[in-house]
Amino acid sequence: LCKVLRPGEEYKINLKYAPIDGGADIGLLHIISGDASRGTVDIQINGLGAGPALCACLFDGTNCTDATQVDFGAVAVNATERRTLRLRSCGTEDADLTEAVLEMANNNPFHTDPEFSITRAFSIMRLTPGTYAEGEISYAPTSAGTHKGGLRFSQANQPSWIGLIGRAATCDLQVLP
Repeated sequence: LCKVLRPGEEYKINLKYAPIDGGADIGLLHIISGDASRGTVDIQINGLGAGPALCACLFDGTNCTDATQVDFGAVAVNATERRTLRLRSCGTEDADLTEAVLEMANNNPFHTDPEFSITRAFSIMRLTPGTYAEGEISYAPTSAGTHKGGLRFSQANQPSWIGLIGRAATCDLQVLP
């Protein structure tokens, strides 16, 4: 939408919010102004959908940080790095966690390489708002390269994914006589 306004003129914008699940949603209205003193104006838009929802966060023993991807960083070949992940009920109603598995379908963009494994399974259960199921995912590279995958978790059989990535650290240093 492009609209030029004269000084003192107004333009009304109607926004519609239609949440697809429970929990917080964030948007941004980006307004570009030709006024040199104002420039661009960003207006944050927030909404809270009613209903169940699941959110993933990485737990470090003290804090749980929201995550859309689990990055294991650089891990030495034949070593293992572990991450604790929580699947939290972040909606306004109970959420039914019906699965939490590594994605193995070959045609799925989150297809999981064999270097990843679930070393502590997530409990499949009904979660009241604010409660969580916790599991552990391991990355154990056996060869050089970047490895990817995804954890598929479902709320009432509706799947979501969180990406997994790890890089095998190798030594490229050669000692020559």
